[in-house]
Amino acid sequence: MKNQKTKKKKSRAAKLIFCLAVFIITAVVVISIKGDKTTADESLELNKYYTSITIEEGDTLWDIAEEYKKTSTSSIQSYIKEIQSINNLTSDEITAGQNLIIVYYAE
Repeated sequence: MKNQKTKKKKSRAAKLIFCLAVFIITAVVVISIKGDKTTADESLELNKYYTSITIEEGDTLWDIAEEYKKTSTSSIQSYIKEIQSINNLTSDEITAGQNLIIVYYAE
C-alpha cells in the first residue's frame, strides 16, 4: 500500500516538473520572439535632413517642432533648442517672413 502511494506521489511530482518545464520553455520562446521584434524596430536607421522654411504669421517654434519632429526620439524642448542652435536664435521669438533651417529625421 505504501509502495503504491509513493509511486503516485512520484508520478504527480514528475507531471508537475514536466508542466513547469513546458511553461518555462514557452515563456523563453515568447520573450525571445518579442525581443527580436523590438530589436528589428530599433535597428531602423533614421537619417538627419535639413530644410528651409519661411515663417508665416502666427507660427511658433512649438508648432514647427510638432510638425517636423514626428520621427525624432528627442523631446519637443530638445528639438526646439536644436532649431534655435542651428539658426543662432537667442529666444523663442520668430517673425513672419523669417527663414529658418529645420532639421527632420527620415529613413
